[in-house]
Order: sequence, then C-alpha cells, then structure tokens
Amino acid sequence: MKTASWIVRNHWASDEIAVLDVHVIRAGIAAGIFPKEADPRTGYRELEELFILWANTGDVSAATLDAVIWSEQAYWSRVQKGL
Repeated sequence: MKTASWIVRNHWASDEIAVLDVHVIRAGIAAGIFPKEADPRTGYRELEELFILWANTGDVSAATLDAVIWSEQAYWSRVQKGL
C-alpha cells in the first residue's frame, strides 16, 4: 500500500494520499495523532486518514508535512550522532 500511495501522490500530486513510512508513524505516535500500537500493515487507510487530517489542520499538504517530518528526524538523528 505504501508504494502505491507514493506513486499516486508523486505522479498526480495528490494531497489526498499519504505515504506512511516509519518516520511518519513515529512522528504521528509522538504527536498523539496515531495510537501507540499503530501498524500500517493492518490499518493503513485509517492511519492515512488521520495523517491527512493532521496536515489539513496545519493547512499544509500531506506531502509537505511528510517532508518536514523527514527533514526534522534526519536532522535530529545527525545531531544525536554528533555529525
């Protein structure tokens, strides 16, 4: 499902599609958007809807929220490693 969502989002520039990678799941759990037991293998559609609502609440596209989450997690990972 993740690969199909990625293709649709990037090919058609759709804001109604979320790509639920591990960084998105971790951020969603940390922010209280997703339940602690969130598992995209069994609840992808429900998590996708929550993620899109989260993006809409911030008045940004799902792709933008995804990119910001990825960027922040990459930055903090480098900081923790002392890079």
